[in-house]
Amino acid sequence: MIRLAILGPQKSLNYVQEILSEMHCYLEAVYVPYTDYHEVLPFLEKSERNFDAILFTGMTPYLYASQNLTPSVIWEYLPRNKISFLSALLKANRQNGINICKISLDCYEESIVYETYREIGYQKNDILILKYPSLVTEENYLTQVCQFHELNYYKKKVGLCVTGLSFVAQTLSEKGIPCVKIEPSADAIIQQINKIQLNYQLRIKEENSLAILLIDTDFLEEYSVCNQNLIQRFKNKNQILELIYIFASKMKAAVLEYPDGRCYLFTTTADLKAETDSFTRLELLFSIHNKNIIKNVFMGIGLGETPQAAKFHAELGCQKARQNGIDCCYIVYDENSIAGPISPSNKEEPVIHADRPLLSISQQTGINTSTLQKMKLVLAQYHLDIVTPQKFAQLMHISPRSMNRLLLALEDHGYIQVVGKSSSSSPGRPSRLIRLNF
Repeated sequence: MIRLAILGPQKSLNYVQEILSEMHCYLEAVYVPYTDYHEVLPFLEKSERNFDAILFTGMTPYLYASQNLTPSVIWEYLPRNKISFLSALLKANRQNGINICKISLDCYEESIVYETYREIGYQKNDILILKYPSLVTEENYLTQVCQFHELNYYKKKVGLCVTGLSFVAQTLSEKGIPCVKIEPSADAIIQQINKIQLNYQLRIKEENSLAILLIDTDFLEEYSVCNQNLIQRFKNKNQILELIYIFASKMKAAVLEYPDGRCYLFTTTADLKAETDSFTRLELLFSIHNKNIIKNVFMGIGLGETPQAAKFHAELGCQKARQNGIDCCYIVYDENSIAGPISPSNKEEPVIHADRPLLSISQQTGINTSTLQKMKLVLAQYHLDIVTPQKFAQLMHISPRSMNRLLLALEDHGYIQVVGKSSSSSPGRPSRLIRLNF
């Protein structure tokens, strides 16, 4: 059974609880109320790993948490769609004298709002939308949003304030300013719960899938015509085997030795990820590399749904390492998705500090510097120079739609280079291969 933490204002949690009670879904829901979205950070830092998934009732706390933490479990948020916006307009329409054609807004993309108005018979020239930029990292964000709505209303620029923030809705209502709070639709809640359950099952399947580590070592005496001492060669190989068996014992992996000296370690993806910090550091590679009895060590990590696929991918990774010509390891998810190399020089994750170029890019694109930093860090962490938008979104723990918006803003200003298209056996158009130019 999935243990799910749902984070949001109490009123939003009550609504979600009502919908879930009608779903009869197989999960344990723990409702965590807050009055200020900043409260999600200490909760996640302390309790995230006690749950299988986290569901935010709004995008603002999700964005705030994503900019400060890297998820260790599944994170999702309840989106506001056209149904939610239509519902808000109906609520406002019940209040006499409110002009729903002139609004201030702190949620939604303007394109969705215009499209919604068009579907109910309004033309673009009939409506005025004043939108607050989504900068959840700025200080006093909630106060700034309130002041934005108040100013536009008191200056008679708008007749209605539309907000996705409970604090803002309450503050404006107390001042007598016409305001409606956007709530997720029941369909959106059901859809996200189903998505969480599906992603959880996929994650469990992935973690229990087979992972194979192939180690191929070249010894110095194999390249020497003088050193023909068989006893010494036997001792040298046993030194390496001892390191391999010690490493294997940490994750209860099975070891298979081949006559040509290659060794295969069989384990689960979850255990190998845990032992390698999610495939970013390989202690065994460092240990063998530091032995003065070897010339080179090449490794490949192969993942797959079947033993045959995992073994093939491990051999492909090892072959790529040998072609590279240095002590290293490649991770092969499938033939079209290869990460690496991990090398003995990867002792620490690269640290990229915010600098003037990033600030300049942020000002041009509207993407905050912390997001730009995270994009660079993720690619550096997984040793990727070229990546598909779908894979990038997965590594960033954001939706493909959000990733496409980021990439579009960067591409419009020349900070993304499309270098080709990926070949894939899955149906649909091939995905673009992109490279960051900053």
